[in-house]
Amino acid sequence: MDSRLVSDKLLSAFSQPLPLLGYGLVDRLKLGLISLMALLALPFLFVGNQAYGRATTIINHAAPKGFTIRTAFGTFYCRNYDDLLVVWPPYEAELNRFFSCDPQSVFIDVGAHVGRYTVMLAPKVKRVFSIEPNTDNFRILLKNIELNNLCNISTLKVACWDEVGLNRNLFLSSSPGKHSFLKPQSQFEQVETTNLDRVVVDLHILPSEVGLLKIDAEGAELEILKGGKELLTSGHPKVIFEAFPQHEKNAADLLRTYGYEKIRRVGEINFVAEK
Repeated sequence: MDSRLVSDKLLSAFSQPLPLLGYGLVDRLKLGLISLMALLALPFLFVGNQAYGRATTIINHAAPKGFTIRTAFGTFYCRNYDDLLVVWPPYEAELNRFFSCDPQSVFIDVGAHVGRYTVMLAPKVKRVFSIEPNTDNFRILLKNIELNNLCNISTLKVACWDEVGLNRNLFLSSSPGKHSFLKPQSQFEQVETTNLDRVVVDLHILPSEVGLLKIDAEGAELEILKGGKELLTSGHPKVIFEAFPQHEKNAADLLRTYGYEKIRRVGEINFVAEK
């Protein structure tokens, strides 16, 4: 792991003390225990991502469950430690400055998970379209939208792909943020597919209205980008996407054919593409 990212995580553990984010006394007590467990796991960052991932898995099973936190981005209910890591302010903090667009534009959040970016952007844009295929993630997404009293968000429980109307197996990981079409697991749920161009048409959005598109789909970013050719070639919204090393070149090459000239890596596996 990059040494700067390691130092950022270490510093954030002290600059963003978890118990202070608790919604009530019980939540603060739970977060205090989680803080202790997380601090014990931090040295594994120096060993590598795999070792830290194993330590995180152990914490996720052992840590208290079901609590609500309040951050500068909004209020979030967390099922477990995995959810907490995603909505905790230091998570992907290097991306925050890129999550901006015209206040009168639309934000499309593909792979919304529990709604960190949906909730963060909703007060700053005209409308948010939040897309999440997994049943349990979708339930928490709706809960977090309600907790923040947000009225400009439309949610779609569907999977973005390059084809419309397919029924695909979404393989379920032990970590709710890592469900994937491409990583077979023993458990799965069937979900229906759509594509970005159909979303834009069905929701009566003009491509020019979309100011920002975020894609976090555990390896499916190339298929999702293929399904958004009309949106991306005519609207050219800013695109923030996650891509693993084996997929990043193909995704970047496709975006270049759509007219995106500036593609930069931000952090370890995230990219920002602009015309």
